[in-house]
Amino acid sequence: MAKVTVRMFATLRSASGSAEAQIEAADLLELERAMRKRFGNGLGEMLGTGACPFETVVVLVNGVTVRPDKLAIALLRDGDEVSLFPPISGG
Repeated sequence: MAKVTVRMFATLRSASGSAEAQIEAADLLELERAMRKRFGNGLGEMLGTGACPFETVVVLVNGVTVRPDKLAIALLRDGDEVSLFPPISGG
């Protein structure tokens, strides 16, 4: 298990009631499960249906975007910083 810092932005911050959290997880799938458990359904619904970790958000680990096809296999290490952004739309 790695202890990571999770930073949440915009509507994710509002849904969780927190801008930042320390969470222990070995990978992004485990991290998503831990976040659903800690922050409840409000945030859980924003993270997606659970078919793929963080399927509805943009995920960066240590400032590098994790491609959607790599989310399920991305491992975490102690001290990593995971940043979560809701999808951005507009014109």
